[in-house]
Amino acid sequence: MPQPSWWATPLRTVHYVSAVVLFLSFIVFAMWLFRKSSFLRNEDRGLEKRWRNTVYLICGSSMILSVLWAASSLITDAPIFWPETIAIIAFAVSWLVKGEVDLPVRRAIRRLVPGNAVPSERREGGAA
Repeated sequence: MPQPSWWATPLRTVHYVSAVVLFLSFIVFAMWLFRKSSFLRNEDRGLEKRWRNTVYLICGSSMILSVLWAASSLITDAPIFWPETIAIIAFAVSWLVKGEVDLPVRRAIRRLVPGNAVPSERREGGAA
């Protein structure tokens, strides 16, 4: 498929620079900001916080690999659709975990199944 006429080298450069800034920001969120805690040692953090930190680390690592994959397209001229898609999905997962989208589901389970041992909703391990 031919490239659109407006997709010239300057616009391509602007797109890549903007994408790098955007995804680096997403990576900083997932790998650093979301994982912050008032407890210095990982062992002192609650199980829920450690689980969330693992999710953030996986998402951040996926974004790093996706950005590197997209960067390789500068050499190979491969499309960047899939690496960008994977990076956006990885950030979305980290954002949803940070936003605790699972809490309404836990509440519903708790209401439906009396005595069900659903993990506590209380945030463990200091800063979210």
